[in-house]
Amino acid sequence: MDVIIFALSLMLAYVVFKSLLSFQNSGKKLPPVNKLDANQHLRSRKVNELIEYVKKCSQTGESVDIGRAAFTTSLNLLSNTIFSKDISADPNEDSAKEFRDLIRDIMVDAGQPNLVDFFPVMKKLDPQGVKRIMTRHYDNLVKVLDGLINERFSLMRSTNPVKYTDALNELIKISRENPDEIDKIHMEHLFVDLFVAGTDTT
Repeated sequence: MDVIIFALSLMLAYVVFKSLLSFQNSGKKLPPVNKLDANQHLRSRKVNELIEYVKKCSQTGESVDIGRAAFTTSLNLLSNTIFSKDISADPNEDSAKEFRDLIRDIMVDAGQPNLVDFFPVMKKLDPQGVKRIMTRHYDNLVKVLDGLINERFSLMRSTNPVKYTDALNELIKISRENPDEIDKIHMEHLFVDLFVAGTDTT
């Protein structure tokens, strides 16, 4: 169990570091680490929920679906770091199925052999429709993330706004102070990279 927890923590740290490093190399500012550490208790809670799920399965004699449990925990770790909320509330529920299927479809279609890779002259024709399919997948994922970002903007405009200490909150602050540095579109595509990379490793 300790090995699984350590592996999940290491995986999350690697994904976030790699994605944000490329973001920083582009000349844009990143939120201070100590501010993001303020929601560390949320990430700890996700790991504890995974442990409780495994304990529950052992007590009832059910087999543990490692793939689904690891995916859901990874997804919730990322979503709590970025949005301070769960995308999937329970590792034993199928509420993350649609999101998981969308990520999996992106990975499967991206790994398919494409004639265009061997015959660049056919790029505009897109004979296998790979570009069209991938565009649809990414558009759907961006729509999901756009909804989450819009939800945060609505909460911030409410009469009693809740104070958040997550990545989205820090990026919104940067966007308001320096609109030229990062905007909503940048946020959406940064989050696409984080979720695709973070969940695919499971």
